[in-house]
Amino acid sequence: GSRSSRAKVITCKSLPNPDIQNSSQQIYYVTYGSLAHDYPGHAESALRVPAIIKALDNQGLSTRPNVLELEEYNLALPEDIIAVHDRRYVQALERVCEFASPAGQMVESDTYCTPTSYRDALTSSGAVMSLVDQILMTSSSPSSSSAAAHGFAMVRPPGHHAIPKSAMGFCLFSTVAVAVRHAQRHHNIKKVAIFD
Repeated sequence: GSRSSRAKVITCKSLPNPDIQNSSQQIYYVTYGSLAHDYPGHAESALRVPAIIKALDNQGLSTRPNVLELEEYNLALPEDIIAVHDRRYVQALERVCEFASPAGQMVESDTYCTPTSYRDALTSSGAVMSLVDQILMTSSSPSSSSAAAHGFAMVRPPGHHAIPKSAMGFCLFSTVAVAVRHAQRHHNIKKVAIFD
C-alpha cells in the first residue's frame, strides 16, 4: 500500500486522552530508563520512568489489549545521532562520559552525564527510532484500520532540548530530532509536526 507523506510526532506531558483508553486503535509504548544515568539532587532523576510506568499501571492503561509495549529495540548508531548533531559534539560527549565521575558531572548549566550516559543516550534514541518503525509499519499495513497507530516513549536520558552542537535542558541528544530524521530517511516521510 501507499504510505502517507506526513507523520505527526507528539510528545505529551500528561497521560493519553481518556478517549484513547476506550479505543481499539493500536497504541505502542517503549520504556528505557537507565538507573546509572543519575545525578544526586537533579530534577531529571532515575525515578522518573518508574513513576510514569506506575501512573500508567494505576490508570489501567498498560493492561489494555490495544496498548502494546515495544520490548525489543536497537541501539542507535553514532551515524544516526550525527544525522542531526555535529560530529565533533558527539565524539566529545562520548569522551566526556567515558571519563566522567561515577557520581556524574555537569556538561552544561542544567545537564549532566555519568560514565554510562553516552550509551544510555544511544539506547534512548534507538528505542524511539524503533517505536517510529513500529508505528509506521503498523499504520501502513494492509490489515491495519484506516487510522494510524499511536505511540509514546518514556525514555531517559530525555531528548528534545539538545541543540546540534550542545547538550541543553537535561538532554544530551535530541532524540526527537533523531527519530524524525530516521523516519525521513528510512520511511520516506516528508513532513513531521512536533508538539511539545
